[in-house]
Amino acid sequence: MKLIVAFLFILFYNKSYSQNSWHDVDFGLHGGTGLDMAADTLNNKLYITGGVNYAGSNNVFSVQAVGWDGYQYSVVGCSTGLDLLNINMPNTIKYINGYIYAGFTASSGYIMNDCLQTYIGNTKAKYSNGVWDTIGTFWTGEVSSIASFQGQPVFAGSNFSIVNSGTTNDIANSIALWDGNHWQVLGSNGNNGLVLSNHPIQDVVIQDMIEFNGELFVSGTFDWAGGITLNNFGIARWNGTTWQEAGTTNIYKGYFGIYNNELYLANWPGGDIFKWTGTDWVLFAQTDITPGNALTSILEYQGKLVVAGHFSSINGVPCNNIAMWDGNQWDDMQGGAKFNPNQPGVGVYSAAVFQNSLYIGGVFNSVGNNLVVDNIARWGPLTSIPENYKEKKLEIYPNPATSTIQIKNNSKNEIVTITDLAGKIIIQSNSSEVDVSLLKDGMYLITSEDVDGRKITGKFVKE
Repeated sequence: MKLIVAFLFILFYNKSYSQNSWHDVDFGLHGGTGLDMAADTLNNKLYITGGVNYAGSNNVFSVQAVGWDGYQYSVVGCSTGLDLLNINMPNTIKYINGYIYAGFTASSGYIMNDCLQTYIGNTKAKYSNGVWDTIGTFWTGEVSSIASFQGQPVFAGSNFSIVNSGTTNDIANSIALWDGNHWQVLGSNGNNGLVLSNHPIQDVVIQDMIEFNGELFVSGTFDWAGGITLNNFGIARWNGTTWQEAGTTNIYKGYFGIYNNELYLANWPGGDIFKWTGTDWVLFAQTDITPGNALTSILEYQGKLVVAGHFSSINGVPCNNIAMWDGNQWDDMQGGAKFNPNQPGVGVYSAAVFQNSLYIGGVFNSVGNNLVVDNIARWGPLTSIPENYKEKKLEIYPNPATSTIQIKNNSKNEIVTITDLAGKIIIQSNSSEVDVSLLKDGMYLITSEDVDGRKITGKFVKE
């Protein structure tokens, strides 16, 4: 009998331990948006960009990009990472063959400190072994997309035309490949890159790129690729030698993803999802068509297709900014990602698979069944935390709250301080029960300091 009970306990434990659900990511990204993410499989770290003021319970301050190892945040390369005061926020960040590549919007100034070297006018940098470095002589403009093609990084964006190939300056037209030593244009006989006819080069916008079946697919605002006038506005493919059309169905631009070894495109800003047949695109799914609706991420996780962005239904199934397709039906992923109270700009901006979990970033403060988060969340199984990472955290309930909150932790509460997200002190108390009825709706931070000066932090949402 004891053996049967033990077996059933182990079976139940393993099932509950491996079941996927939403989880907080160590207090999240305060002031950040999780604009883009890149999983570094060599160093086992997830890199996140998006205007982070500070991140996590260890308060990584004033950075534009942070690293996450599964347990805590760290700066990227130096004490202030990509500093808000010194460098523009990366538009995109990608891991390719041992390097993290970041793309920026151009500005002026040459910045050098103990860990960061990047010429902002050149709009790109790479990171490895704790050091940022520059990449060749490049354009001034904007790098909005980075992808790997045949093991080498390809950069694309708007408002640039010239790259230096080592001996000459070549016209690139919005896209070029870096071979580790020199830039290479994508084209031949002067028919290079991507153009929007009868428009200045700054009107070309590159939305996304992906390598699929030996070809580089590109989406954006252009109608000419390597000398070919496109019937399918905004989508083309490069095979390493020449440009070709990518179908004739006019679906405009979007974000690419691969699922079951097939290529998909999440149309932006229209909200439709298309599948590539090898010769053209066919409609796969539709999200609700409302003003502001947009899809930003599409990727595979544990054999299922995940679509994220800003939408409230997909093929008629209600959801909140993210949904999962299992091959037969759509699922709302236990309620998805929300912002309470609702506001413009809410949604999922990026997604990445890291350490057998799905991470999402964006503008939201609640996932699943009202789990309070801060612009980043993890979907996946429960994980064990090494002892050296375990830190005391405040237990706050109810959360969200309307009138009072109870604060519980393992130390005696001496001073409880509640601040808004700008750091302004709103309430100070020496009680474990605090009246918050007069606070405006929104998210607040709490710090509890004991008699020995030890601080424990938390957060709650006032409704």
